[in-house]
Amino acid sequence: MKDALGISYTAIRRWYRCLRTHLPSDDQSELLVDLTEMDESFFGKQKYNNQRIVIGAIEPKTRKIKLQIITDRETETFEAFTEANIAPGAVVVTNKHPSYNDLSSMDYSRYAFNHSIGE
Repeated sequence: MKDALGISYTAIRRWYRCLRTHLPSDDQSELLVDLTEMDESFFGKQKYNNQRIVIGAIEPKTRKIKLQIITDRETETFEAFTEANIAPGAVVVTNKHPSYNDLSSMDYSRYAFNHSIGE
């Protein structure tokens, strides 16, 4: 059985057990202000046409997280998520995906790591 997003309830339960200690509080208006790590990931199986993209940000110091299902990996989508969840002036750590490139010009300090060369 699948939910409205096309993800099986078994998968939802498994991920909820893994992530529940890190789930955001009910107050979603609170912005992340400290050093923040940000990344996106694919969930579900592409061959069953139920794959979704989730973008997330975490403050390692406080363990506060922000998560959002997104429709694409475009610059505008990443920027909208960042502005809605991370305070201006914060230090944001990302990978080298080109959609993160404009964060430096948006009043965020950005450090990028290239996973393909082992960083």
